Amino acid sequence: MQRTTFPGSTALSGASYEEDRQELTVTFKSGRGYTYHQVPPDVWEQLQSADSPGTFWRESIKDAYS
Repeated sequence: MQRTTFPGSTALSGASYEEDRQELTVTFKSGRGYTYHQVPPDVWEQLQSADSPGTFWRESIKDAYS
């Protein structure tokens, strides 16, 4: 499992990714988390390198994966 934190984000505190299962778990500043399924590795990589992880999550992940 790969993990990252987003210290500069106002929305997300971190995320983890299980590449074998293509599961992305996003943790919000509130402490709540949500797991998205069938997320390809390139989306995980883009999230990690996004200038604004919260914006990337909202625009590219939130409604695209369940």
